[in-house]
Amino acid sequence: MEIAPGIHRIKCTFGVKRMIYAHLLVGSEGAMLVDTGCAQNPQQDILPYMTSIGFDPANLTYILISHSDIDHQGGNAPMKEVAPQAILMCHDLDRPWVEDTEALINGRYSQFEADHAIGYGDAGKQGIREGCLSHKLDMTLSGGEQFHLGDDWY
Repeated sequence: MEIAPGIHRIKCTFGVKRMIYAHLLVGSEGAMLVDTGCAQNPQQDILPYMTSIGFDPANLTYILISHSDIDHQGGNAPMKEVAPQAILMCHDLDRPWVEDTEALINGRYSQFEADHAIGYGDAGKQGIREGCLSHKLDMTLSGGEQFHLGDDWY
């Protein structure tokens, strides 16, 4: 759904009742996808939406991951496969978890297991592995960066 000129909200579903929204920003001089959902979301939701609005993934300039979490980064490898020219990026501090699914599991999803016996268990971790297809980043951000998408759109 185009929520403002050039700003598209793409509903991405996963699991039985869960969803996130990825956002596609399309300007006259560049385009940015914010978040890739889980592993299935590029093929299931993002690419069909792009097709429905006549947007070719070959015109995607940037893929920005807002934060390290399976439902925001899990589709990184599938998106880079269809848009290899797009610059895949996230914040410096998220890089280890965004580039490596095992690091994400060990650092984010297992952080309370030893001290509090709270975690996802083996089956949950396997589900994370299946739902998070990591990819090497092209660059990282530290804050304050600007990306030119159109005439007066940064």
